[in-house]
Amino acid sequence: MSIVEKALSKLHAAKPRGSETAPRDIGAPAHAAPAAPAAEPAPIRSRARIAPRERIQVDSESLRRQRVLPPVESLDHIADEFRRIKWPLLGAAFGKGTAPVPRGNLILVTSSVADEGKSFTSINLALSIAVERDCRVLLIDTDNIKARVTNVFGLQNRPGLIDCLKDGTSKLGDMVVETDIEGLAVLPAGRQDSAAPELFASRRMEYLLTELAEQDPSEILLLDCSPLLAKNEPQVLSRIVGQVLMVVRADYTPRPLVLDALALLERNKPIHLVLNQTNADLLAKYYGYHQYESYEGRNG
Repeated sequence: MSIVEKALSKLHAAKPRGSETAPRDIGAPAHAAPAAPAAEPAPIRSRARIAPRERIQVDSESLRRQRVLPPVESLDHIADEFRRIKWPLLGAAFGKGTAPVPRGNLILVTSSVADEGKSFTSINLALSIAVERDCRVLLIDTDNIKARVTNVFGLQNRPGLIDCLKDGTSKLGDMVVETDIEGLAVLPAGRQDSAAPELFASRRMEYLLTELAEQDPSEILLLDCSPLLAKNEPQVLSRIVGQVLMVVRADYTPRPLVLDALALLERNKPIHLVLNQTNADLLAKYYGYHQYESYEGRNG
């Protein structure tokens, strides 16, 4: 059993899925019928809008070398932390325990400045959402400069979001790459382009993301984006999405920078904050996670 599989098995130990089929080889269509359809229940989740041309295998050792996966001894603790992060997001997206948020399944992950753990949070949050029984997650790399998610999954040479924005005939779904982790797919950033801010601010960008969100309301679209104070793209994208998740590195990011970044966001939608890399005492008290509500327009 790979490290990723061990991590995921711990994440959904309380919700066993029953018997699972072996991962398909790269190139096998994701919609291929199982060998004995009569003996298998209908899949809970499907990506009906596309027919993926291939399925990549996630190299858990590579992810660990890139410090994306947590140490083995921290798996239980990290899994629980990401449950605390994902459930308020899913509640707002699907109206569980609260009124659903418009476009709530479109979630932007950003930070104030670089090196706060934004992509680590995006990837591990996507892995945690993927084990949910009633939804799946598409991890979208919108950081056209660093393209951390794209590089982590080895998708550097593939067309992606920017290519689709420049080509008016392409569909985002055609560029989505399925993984051998059930419930998780990735959309690469695509080639670097100096016109990325204008492309992200275009009507086509809003149309493509809205189309994806509406075609499969049970799917979470998780956008890993550049820092708010470093690039223009996250501010533009924050107007399209329904929720914003902002990562703040403890004892690293000055409070004025956090407030400056928050001031760039609209106050009419949920803004959640994750306090990353807290010390042990703070973590024991606050669980490393805060939901920031005063910027939702309710408290001024």
